[in-house]
Amino acid sequence: MRQRSSGMVILVVSIVAGLLAALLSVSFLKGVARSTTVLVATQEISAFTPLSASMFTVQQMPSAAVPADAIREVSALTGRYARTIILKGTVIQQGHLATASGAAGSLAAKLTETGAAGMRALAIPVDNATGVGGTVQPGDKVDIIAAVRVERQNAPATTISKVIAKGIPVLHRTEAEGTAQATVVVMVTPQLAEEIAYAQLAGKIYLATNPYRVDPANEQATTGVTPDSFLQRYGR
Repeated sequence: MRQRSSGMVILVVSIVAGLLAALLSVSFLKGVARSTTVLVATQEISAFTPLSASMFTVQQMPSAAVPADAIREVSALTGRYARTIILKGTVIQQGHLATASGAAGSLAAKLTETGAAGMRALAIPVDNATGVGGTVQPGDKVDIIAAVRVERQNAPATTISKVIAKGIPVLHRTEAEGTAQATVVVMVTPQLAEEIAYAQLAGKIYLATNPYRVDPANEQATTGVTPDSFLQRYGR
């Protein structure tokens, strides 16, 4: 009798387990069969590009394969910018969108995405001589060198050349068509923005490109160059 009872229990448990497996399979198949509308990129989109409906197409995908934060309506992209590069064929998700929206521009989006509070975008006009031969591009980091004439109280005016900022991120670059002139937009603090504006009025700003990797331990402090220090070092 005990063996018969044990056999019945095993049989019942097997039947219940089989039914549960069947129910789970049916539920999974229904999820696969159910489709959801998503937006898919029809082209490669660069980071911080303003998004428009022409860049996407509407597709149906199995609901089980759709990411939880997938964008389903083109209207959700109005005024938005790409946070990073989006490859052709990518299902658009909230994580692909920069924080800035509405009337904010791409530079505002870049500043927001850096996560650095209180930063500003500042334009610096350059030419081949002051802008590293026209090679500075967005994503580079530069040192900013001010070469200015300084008026002093109760002393003759003097000139000084000094690195006033190191490792400043370049956000944008525009070219003046048909000339060697360009404008480089950098990310700076409000205080540094004021100092650069003064240096532009009092003299010239030069950019020096940084390597991608800089070891702070090997960074050399500079003292600046004045007429007196230049003559002491190089004069005869």
